[in-house]
Amino acid sequence: MIANPLFVFLFIACVTLLASSNCLAAELTHWVIHGTTRARPDAEPEGTRTAVIKAARNEYEPFQVILRSQENLRKLGVAVSDLVGADGRKIGKENITLFREHYIHVRVPSYRNDNPPGWYPDALIPFVNPVTGERVEAKETRFVAAPFDIWAGQNQAVWVDVFVPKDAEAGDYAGELTVTVGGTEALKVPISLTVWDFALPDVPSMQAHFGGYTRAATWHEVDANSEEFRQIELRYCEAMADHRICPEIPGHLHPKANPDGSISTEETHAQLKEFMETMRVNSFQIKFGTRSPYSDPLGEDRDKAIRYLRNLYDYLDENGWAEMSYTYMIDSSNSWIRVSLSLSSFSQR
Repeated sequence: MIANPLFVFLFIACVTLLASSNCLAAELTHWVIHGTTRARPDAEPEGTRTAVIKAARNEYEPFQVILRSQENLRKLGVAVSDLVGADGRKIGKENITLFREHYIHVRVPSYRNDNPPGWYPDALIPFVNPVTGERVEAKETRFVAAPFDIWAGQNQAVWVDVFVPKDAEAGDYAGELTVTVGGTEALKVPISLTVWDFALPDVPSMQAHFGGYTRAATWHEVDANSEEFRQIELRYCEAMADHRICPEIPGHLHPKANPDGSISTEETHAQLKEFMETMRVNSFQIKFGTRSPYSDPLGEDRDKAIRYLRNLYDYLDENGWAEMSYTYMIDSSNSWIRVSLSLSSFSQR
């Protein structure tokens, strides 16, 4: 009896596809670690197979999935599902952000750092353009998150950022992260989320200073004084605010210091107020000391500097920002001295 050639072809194709899928599943392994741990490309597996996280409402909680294969694998993709509770409550997958971790080679370790030179995961490359909401294509940028390749014996980390909305119900949620190779499902990673029955406040309690953004203009190859850079700067601020880090107030939003020590606020006040509110700012840096608007604040410009501080205090006090004001008096290579100022003394006429 002669078999139908079409049937034989379909049978062989199905067997090949199943064998390929099983092969991929066998070749690709994974483990899950917390966001505070770094897995270098040659790190040995440690951790769990399941992502187990806990968070309050209005909080981000991350985890990392480390992928590894004994064979070269090409065109890997990653996707996540909704997180669903037993009673049908849901945290949609739109609240989960995926990044591929990019490795950089550190030739000289940082000051007082005992880690050796080598490759470290550092930059997070988003799967989706945060501005357009579209997947990032290779033609658009130098680095693309997915699809990506894995080389034999080398780890590739994927960062998963889970945001719990303010209105999420407390309880347990479950979902999964799926990894594909060449469009074929290779493995699934279970996700377990426990939402606590309280919400974090919009404004964080910790006051911190992480410097400015001017150097980023060089990295983006744009003029630091251009409107294009201001939009880039704003996105940096939004990312910090979303993750409960108080961003530094951009310089162009500060009240203008006039030559006589007075200040002008008409052009900046509306934008500054909006920034303070939308970015949940809890600290206001006073550009003084080494960053004084006057070249000799302790000598020739002393009277102007005092007048400037008095006017600035009055302005901050009127808007409820005086108590969050601070300045850095000393800036050295390996130490910072932060001084919280009570400017009330300067307000005395």
